[in-house]
Amino acid sequence: MLVSQVLLTVRLTTLSKKTPGALPVFRFATVGVVVSLVSLVFFALSAFSASFNMFGSSGTVVDQLTGVYVPIILAAAVCVFLLLSVTVYRKSEAVAGTLTPEQKRAKREAALAFVYPIVGTTLALLIGITVYQSNRQNPQSWVWVLILAIVGGSVAIGSIYAARTRAHGASQAKPKKVAGTAALSLNFVLVVIFVVVVTFMSFMFGIAAISELNYYGGWFKKEPLDAVTLQWFVNSMLPAILILALVDVTAYIAVRIRSIVASN
Repeated sequence: MLVSQVLLTVRLTTLSKKTPGALPVFRFATVGVVVSLVSLVFFALSAFSASFNMFGSSGTVVDQLTGVYVPIILAAAVCVFLLLSVTVYRKSEAVAGTLTPEQKRAKREAALAFVYPIVGTTLALLIGITVYQSNRQNPQSWVWVLILAIVGGSVAIGSIYAARTRAHGASQAKPKKVAGTAALSLNFVLVVIFVVVVTFMSFMFGIAAISELNYYGGWFKKEPLDAVTLQWFVNSMLPAILILALVDVTAYIAVRIRSIVASN
């Protein structure tokens, strides 16, 4: 069904400007592709969340691979296929002759702008699942730092490739900014989501770190705080600070890239 929807969207892209009445069908097919992408994202996140309580100690490696890892990887692969089919490699108009090396490079960088965030997020999810399955405990703070660093880095790299694609399109005699603009817009949305979610997570980690210093002796009973130690700072507070720093770095890269593209 997804493949037929993509093929219909690609075909209607060519016919929408030439055939009367094709534009509404093209818009409907585009909405269908967007809904499919969102559904795949929710499916992957649901599989990730359910994996923490899905298999007990009796679960085999085959059960974990077929029940969690393979569905997430397949969802990511289908997302990449959908995005590239309706953006970078769609046949919006007849192309005379072969592509120049500059155009091939622009297409490759546009594809990487879509692929990097999806692959990075998928890798981060799989790392989280692997850590949990290895010791049957939720990922610790430093593991979350690694996971979020991979996600933030992949989004930042995707933004860089999207900006380079946009620059290639602007330098042509007849600019084609569809793929570069779409990739840049998608990466900006991902950056906004990353900043909001990860900022909330950093404050939650910070609150949890402060809570570790409290004694709870009963209702309305004041207790002294534990002494601040280097072990507490490294294991509890430093990860929260680094996660907040990841937010700043990722947001700076995304905003800086968009400002450079806008100025050119």
